Amino acid sequence: YSKYVWRGQVYNDEAVIQPSFTVSTDYGLSFNTWGNFNTTDAVGEESDKEFNEMDLQVTYALPVEAVDMEIGIAEYTYPHTTWEPEEGVVESYPGTREVFFSVGVDKVISPSITVYYDFDEAEGFYTVAGLDHTVDLIEDKLDLDMGLFVGFASSDYNEYYFGVDDDALNDGGVSLTLNYAVSDALSLSANFQYVKLLDSDIEDAAVVNYLNEDDGEAFGGVTASYTF
Repeated sequence: YSKYVWRGQVYNDEAVIQPSFTVSTDYGLSFNTWGNFNTTDAVGEESDKEFNEMDLQVTYALPVEAVDMEIGIAEYTYPHTTWEPEEGVVESYPGTREVFFSVGVDKVISPSITVYYDFDEAEGFYTVAGLDHTVDLIEDKLDLDMGLFVGFASSDYNEYYFGVDDDALNDGGVSLTLNYAVSDALSLSANFQYVKLLDSDIEDAAVVNYLNEDDGEAFGGVTASYTF
């Protein structure tokens, strides 16, 4: 990706590589590991050409007809990342944990909503609602996915991440993803996203604490996926 943006927060405004590996079972249970690899020293020399985030996630797809429903738990860790909780004190950046629940409907226009609760560091909620529509350009070969989303967070969540003690509509955005099936196992995609922080206090805090711009963030990337 051309930059790393998560829930409207810019963690790296230069190129990153984000590998992911998932193991799925026939019983609805899946295990995923995901990482962010910095290709430059944009966020500090200690994380130059290093993984500065490694996440683990366990998800269970509930056997419910008519809707897609999942529950899960995620752990976020931040190697090669430090912060200064007070002047002159340097510590490793603390990891955190979330549980989540998502529900969606696979229709011409597909609505979905996911609720995350951070039960470790932030002790707050983040909820994202989205709409997706996929257009088949070449049947079983090429399609275009269009998405729209908005995120809301509780005051505890915003206090931890931004220092803003308010419930707020945090962020919103759009995405376009072009998917090409090379074979039954291999697929390629190109993605473009635009994300904007919606609350003015959250936006001001992100400009100070992260690498955000006032006018939102446009970024993109390419992905290769192989299933076996």
